[in-house]
Amino acid sequence: MDRNEIASKRKEEVIKLLQNMNIKKDADGGFAKEAVYASMQDLCNLYEANIAQLEQTFDSEIQVLQKQMQAEKTSMEQRIAESKRQAEQEAEIKMKEIQQRLQKYEANNDVYINMMMEAKKNSNEIVSRARAEVTQMLEEGRAQLAEEEKKQEEERLQLQAEKVRTQTELQQEREEFEKEAQASRSRFEMEMKALRDKIEADKAESEILLKAQKEQAEEDMQMAKAKSQMQIEAAWAEAERQINEKRAQVNAELEAEQKRIRVQLESEQKRITEQLEARQQKVQADLEAREKKINEELETKQSKVNAQLEADQNRVREELEAEKKKVREELAAEKNRVREELAAEQNKVNAQLKAKEERVNHELERKQQRVRQELEAEQQAVRKEVQEARAKSQAEVKAVQESLAKNVQQARENFNSEVQTMRANLEIEMQNEKSMARAEINRMKAEMEEQKKALESRMEQERRNLELEEKKLQQQKYKYSTYIETIEGEFGKVKSDIGSVTEALEGIRSKLYFQDKDEITRSYTDTSTDIEDVLVESDD
Repeated sequence: MDRNEIASKRKEEVIKLLQNMNIKKDADGGFAKEAVYASMQDLCNLYEANIAQLEQTFDSEIQVLQKQMQAEKTSMEQRIAESKRQAEQEAEIKMKEIQQRLQKYEANNDVYINMMMEAKKNSNEIVSRARAEVTQMLEEGRAQLAEEEKKQEEERLQLQAEKVRTQTELQQEREEFEKEAQASRSRFEMEMKALRDKIEADKAESEILLKAQKEQAEEDMQMAKAKSQMQIEAAWAEAERQINEKRAQVNAELEAEQKRIRVQLESEQKRITEQLEARQQKVQADLEAREKKINEELETKQSKVNAQLEADQNRVREELEAEKKKVREELAAEKNRVREELAAEQNKVNAQLKAKEERVNHELERKQQRVRQELEAEQQAVRKEVQEARAKSQAEVKAVQESLAKNVQQARENFNSEVQTMRANLEIEMQNEKSMARAEINRMKAEMEEQKKALESRMEQERRNLELEEKKLQQQKYKYSTYIETIEGEFGKVKSDIGSVTEALEGIRSKLYFQDKDEITRSYTDTSTDIEDVLVESDD
């Protein structure tokens, strides 16, 4: 499978995992922390599996490259042996040609000797001409030999320059690799610094959260105090017969409020502990994966964290791809260059003698051995640097975890001490409130006793006043009774007068019966009305 297909497949797996995340909503708003942490843990596990798979793939590719280099080395050795055989054959052919040329030269020499003999025999001119021709031939041979030596010197200088160029290229590649290693080390240090800054920010945020929780607890205590005060004030307005019931009710409400505050404090402590543990897990996940970042607003920042993790993964994948591509290109360039050099050397060896061919082959073998040694040294150095960086990162992660655990333990101990102090202060305040309530209730009792005594004294005074009024009424009654007796005596006299009048007027009774009866009745009615008015006034 192609590397791009593998990368796209991994990307699809990550996208599918992110799409299938079923993060539950929390009742208080936002997302549930356990679901978020479980999803982030699945994502981290997927990233770790991908990283492990990438490492295995990288190791397998390194092994494949090593096998390819070994095969190329074997094929190169075979080609070198074949080139040696071809060079030997060509050397034999050259030797045969040289022998033929020597034979030709010897034949020509015989001809020249004959010509010289003939010239000596014929004339001095012929001898001088033959000498000039021989000298010219010798000069041409020397010039040809000097040209061959010059070509050999140029080839030697070219080989030396090629050697220097190869060393320069290797030095440049080593410097570039060191620069890239330094840049990666600096990037890693910057990421670690960013992680440390984030840990400090999380620590400050946890401290702010603890402070806010403390202030909230104090506000709840103040509200509880105000509520208990209102209940006590409401209890003060009750009557004397409800004091005992209200006292029990107030005590029950105080105990319930104390239990509620204690439960609330325990729940807050548990929630803060869970938050601290969650932050510790978050920091640990950030340090291990270096890709997972979760902020306070999980709903809005989850996409950012996923995008950042995706970007980091793509960046790491691109860096790995770039490194692999660069290594392949370098190996391919090195192979091509070595092939070109071998072809050039083979062409040169074909034109040179056996000794020069052996020297060039030896130089090539030594150069290949040096290149392989340098490559192996570079690979070992890279592995060593990777192991050192991994060990350093693990040590830093462990140190950060230990410091974070110590800080969390210290914060937990401080929070427990503060909770205990707050609980003790709350109990003291509740005792003070109870004592104040008892004192207030006792004061109310005393006031009610005083009011009762005042009411009793008023009732006694009213009773005395009533007795005095009753005495006055008795006196008035006695006075009115005597007055009534006087009136009755007067009325008796009137009756006797009326009787005498009736006896005197019996003669005319029939005539004046109705008129006299009306007058008597009217007078009697007037008298009764006057008596009733007098009685009403006396009653008033």
